[in-house]
Amino acid sequence: MTERFAIGIALVICLAAGLVLVPPAVISRQAQAASEPQADRDRSPVDLALTPDGRWLVVANQTSDSVSLVSVRDGEVVSEVACGKRPSAIVVTPDGRRALASATYSGELWVFELDGPRLRPAGVVRLGFEPRGIAVASSALQNIAGMTTSEAKM
Repeated sequence: MTERFAIGIALVICLAAGLVLVPPAVISRQAQAASEPQADRDRSPVDLALTPDGRWLVVANQTSDSVSLVSVRDGEVVSEVACGKRPSAIVVTPDGRRALASATYSGELWVFELDGPRLRPAGVVRLGFEPRGIAVASSALQNIAGMTTSEAKM
């Protein structure tokens, strides 16, 4: 396991457990300049996650570098925010309050707050490699998250 991979896993575990709070100033200008959903936009969705209550889908859009929140009831995109370059995976935490997205080309893990029909950037962690998949598990004592990468070497 490379040192960068181990550091990335440690950051993800701390972030999922709520031990690392990324200040809003760390969020890039790209996320702050997030636009409202546009019907004519090519998004190329590559991954999705259902919220625990079954009301919302959170979707990683690869070509538009964005994450969308879609109503399951009518299929409408109710919120869309920018994230890092080329998001490839997304998960919703077991409590349904956050979504995590890996941005492969920018080497980042993005954290979003979910609040009903609103999706807001909450933080970003620079991992420095090409993060791909994400998995999150929860128990009564802790949250655990893991990621895969294109550079993992054992």
